[in-house]
Amino acid sequence: MKSAQEAPIPPLPPLQLHIDGGANRSITNELSCLIRYKNIKPYYMTSASQDDSICCTALGYLPWYSPEEKCLLVRCYYSPQATGTIMLPSDIILTH
Repeated sequence: MKSAQEAPIPPLPPLQLHIDGGANRSITNELSCLIRYKNIKPYYMTSASQDDSICCTALGYLPWYSPEEKCLLVRCYYSPQATGTIMLPSDIILTH
């Protein structure tokens, strides 16, 4: 986390963010939005539909700005199968 906080934050494309209280992990389908990401062995998550698993292939930090304009780095998985960026509220609360 310390090294991620020291990394420069690149300009990010606009994201449509979904805060999901029922989610169990933060996930995005935009790898370019993650900083200090690393490729991981395939990690499968069940989707909301329970029909298909989502395969995550990277893990990094998603810069998120609080209403007070403080940059928080939220641990976030990457999967091209994700429908967008989903943030887990407890990830934000427990980390910060």
